Amino acid sequence: MTRALRAYNDPERARRYHTAQAFDPPRKARMFEVMLDLLQGLLPAGGKALELGAGSGDFTKVLLDSGHFSKIILTDGAEEMLALAQTEIQNERVSFQQLDFTQRWSPPELLDAVVSSMALHHAPDKLFSFQQAFEALKPGGVLVIGDHIAGVSEVTHRLIALERARVKQVPEEHLQEWLQQDANLQAAQGNICEPLDVYLTSLRQAGFLHVDCLWRDHWMAVLLAVKPYD
Repeated sequence: MTRALRAYNDPERARRYHTAQAFDPPRKARMFEVMLDLLQGLLPAGGKALELGAGSGDFTKVLLDSGHFSKIILTDGAEEMLALAQTEIQNERVSFQQLDFTQRWSPPELLDAVVSSMALHHAPDKLFSFQQAFEALKPGGVLVIGDHIAGVSEVTHRLIALERARVKQVPEEHLQEWLQQDANLQAAQGNICEPLDVYLTSLRQAGFLHVDCLWRDHWMAVLLAVKPYD
C-alpha cells in the first residue's frame, strides 16, 4: 500500500474526505452518469460488480440506486474508509472487503464488472492494477474507470490547472500562488496522475479489448475496457 493510501487509515483524514465536497461536484456527477451508462449499455441486469478504492461509497450508491447489479462488493484499502462506507450503505446487495489494489488480489468469484472512481491515480503501476482487474473478470466482463488524469505536456498540464482555478474562481492576482498551492496539495495527497495514453496503453497490454476513453473533461476521464471471450 502506498503512503497516500495508508493515510486514509487515519480516522480524521477519512472523516475529512467523507464530509468534504468534491472539487467540482457537477463534473463529478457527470462522470458518474457516463460510467453508469456504459455499465448498463454493455451488461445485462443482475450481474456482480466490484468497486476498487470505493472510499465511503459515493459511486457504489449510484450503482445500488440503479438496481442494475444483484451484488456489489465495495472495497477499499483503508479500514477507516470501509467503516464509514458501512455506516453510509446498509443493503443486502452490498458487501464490504478490505482490498489494496496496489497488491495482488482476487475476488471470491469472477465478476461481470470492475469499476473504480477517482482512485487509480494513486496506483504507482497502472499496468499491474489493470492486470489484477483483468484476472478478476469473467470473459466479456468490463472494466470502467473514472479517474484524475494528467496532461500530455507542460502546455496541456497548465491548461488543466487553469481550468481548476476557474472552477474555484481564483482572482487573477492570486492565480500563480493558487496554482502552486494546488500542485503542492496534489503531491501531498500522493496523486500519481498520468496522461491518458498511459492508461490506454496499459489497458491494452493487460489484455483488454475495446479500450477507449469515452468521456473527458480536462482532468477527469472515463475509460472502458472489455475482457475478451476465451
